[in-house]
Order: sequence, then structure tokens, then C-alpha cells
Amino acid sequence: FERQFMPGVHYAPVDTVAEIPAAIRRLREDDAFARQLALAGQQRMAQMDVEEVTHYCYQMLKGYAAMQRFKPKRDPRSFEVNCEDDLIRRYSRMAVGGSGAVDLESRYLTENN
Repeated sequence: FERQFMPGVHYAPVDTVAEIPAAIRRLREDDAFARQLALAGQQRMAQMDVEEVTHYCYQMLKGYAAMQRFKPKRDPRSFEVNCEDDLIRRYSRMAVGGSGAVDLESRYLTENN
């Protein structure tokens, strides 16, 4: 995935976080170049299929997980989502009672798990 994007053609490259402000300044100073980069990146993304993007995301998250040096702690306000239905039910309950509440369950659920 990353190999299919070329620095200076599809994106503005930086080596460190400290270089980001300078890269942004360069892009703001040369609007035509910034637009050219953005368009080339968008066109390249449009050519890619879902499997390529999914594989990239998997590899990226796996790589970050290997570098992780701490054990994540669950936020007490979080909730477990086992499937799309659970997510829809959760947000459907949150919307009830508010003005303009949307009944997500009747709109999106096709069967009960």
C-alpha cells in the first residue's frame, strides 16, 4: 500500500514530527503544487481496491502493536461491541428521548443476533 504512493508525487514527505510545520508552510506557499499532490493522492486511492487498503491497515496496526510498550487499560466509559447490531442498538438507545431522535434499529437491523 505505502509502496504505491511516491513522496513528492502523492504526498508531502516528512521524516519527523518536527518537520510537519515546515511542510505545511511549503504547501501553503505553493497552492498549485499542494493541489497537484492532493489530486494525485486521491486518484491513486481511487484505483486501489478494498482488499489492498484492508491489508495495509492490518499490517500497520500489527506493526504498531509490536512497538507498543504498555498494556492498554479499558476506559470505564467504554462498552464492548461484538457485532454491528450491538453498535446500532447502543446508539439507538442513546438517541431516544432527544429532539430529532432516530430509531436506528428499525432502519438498519435486518435480523436479531
